[in-house]
Amino acid sequence: MIFSKQAVQNRHGKNILVHYEPCPKASNQLAVIQHGYSGSMNEVHIKIFGKTYLDNGYNVLMLDCTNSHNDADGILEDNTIQSHYDDLEDSIQWAATQDWYQEPFSLAGHSLGGLSIMAYAGKNLEKVSSIFPAAMVVSGQLLEQRFEENDPEYMNKMRTEGKVQVDCSYKEGVTGFRPYSWFASMYDWDAREYAKNINALALCIVGDEDYLTSPQDQKAVFDHLKGPNKVHVIKGCDHCYEGKEEELSTVLDQLLKEIND
Repeated sequence: MIFSKQAVQNRHGKNILVHYEPCPKASNQLAVIQHGYSGSMNEVHIKIFGKTYLDNGYNVLMLDCTNSHNDADGILEDNTIQSHYDDLEDSIQWAATQDWYQEPFSLAGHSLGGLSIMAYAGKNLEKVSSIFPAAMVVSGQLLEQRFEENDPEYMNKMRTEGKVQVDCSYKEGVTGFRPYSWFASMYDWDAREYAKNINALALCIVGDEDYLTSPQDQKAVFDHLKGPNKVHVIKGCDHCYEGKEEELSTVLDQLLKEIND
């Protein structure tokens, strides 16, 4: 996919970048896709989300949210779940002014984007037809706990120094910092609570080697959903599906076809 990005100013005066891709066939379905922490619409797995939705008859809106490793405004150190959620909400409000906008729409979000779309779906039930919170962050406390269990050296450095460096995995020479306060910014956010209000069809794809947002944690959220839902676990797969991109595409394609049958 080649992205022609358009700037959309958010409520904080920063530019989000958006890309709208119409389905080659006439479509009455829209999917909105949000990347995770430090992410971009240019990440391989986010591109797979977009292409698979397109192949299944959806028009697609993709975002470069602020305060991330992408082409939007802001620096990574200013990233919070609130800023991420605000960008999603502001992008949808902008989309509602466009002639291609359709409700209800499908929402997809990876990692921090997964928590963001769960919050949005929980507050806007009538606007959302289906959700795909991929390897979602469940809550600030739980994510901090998973870091503590699996990478205590990282957490010790973050506490003693106040922040740690985060290099961009898909663009050379780009770096930023994750402050320890980033976890606290999510303490009042919990996907399990949002799930209790959601009756839209829900899908999740997560790797069995994802120690940050494990299958166990994803299923704990999905147990609270009111509507039909499915968690698919990819064996030998990490948080960003590296090396498992083909299986990710195949599984998402199958799940979307199930929705549309």
